[in-house]
Amino acid sequence: MKSYKVLGWFLGFLLAFLFALPALASEVVQAPVYKDDVCWWFRIEEKEFVNVRSYLLHGEYGQCHKGGKVKLFLREKGTKIEITPAPPLLMNLLPETAVADLKMLVLPLKEGGEWPVEYRSERGGWVSGKSKVGSIKNVKVPAGTFRAYEIERSEWTSGRNPVELRSTYFYCQECGRIIKYSYKRMLRGEIEATKEVELIEVEKTER
Repeated sequence: MKSYKVLGWFLGFLLAFLFALPALASEVVQAPVYKDDVCWWFRIEEKEFVNVRSYLLHGEYGQCHKGGKVKLFLREKGTKIEITPAPPLLMNLLPETAVADLKMLVLPLKEGGEWPVEYRSERGGWVSGKSKVGSIKNVKVPAGTFRAYEIERSEWTSGRNPVELRSTYFYCQECGRIIKYSYKRMLRGEIEATKEVELIEVEKTER
């Protein structure tokens, strides 16, 4: 009689586990549910060494969540200035934007996973390449240390003089965003431009 009770308990546990699997899997695929009244602040440094442009990002920029929406800000001397339109670099740190045309993320992430990349650049030409997911690492940024997937990305532009684009970035599932990003654009081995982004602060704002 005792053995039947043990068997019944085991079968019940097994069925509950199997029914829970779809829910567990979907949590990985779905975009995170953002908490309101929180601002994620990044230090962004864009540099051009060939054609200097006036709209390069330089300074502290925030993704602030309020009422289920995201607003972007520049912070200068403690003052927040809302940014419109949204800079693509800042928006691409969020999963729902990062999985769009540029395919910076393809969820669910897993170590060793990779995917092809193809899109039209700002200059009109085509860019192609691939992204590959490395292991989960403890990533130290000014805001703290977070566990995040390392992703390496290699791309090339079309045309007679193809430009090489290389980037490494870290996606933190707990944070629900990319927390560190490093990018180089190179022509014939010479660096033409760089981008550096890192999370510097998680700020809880007043309701």
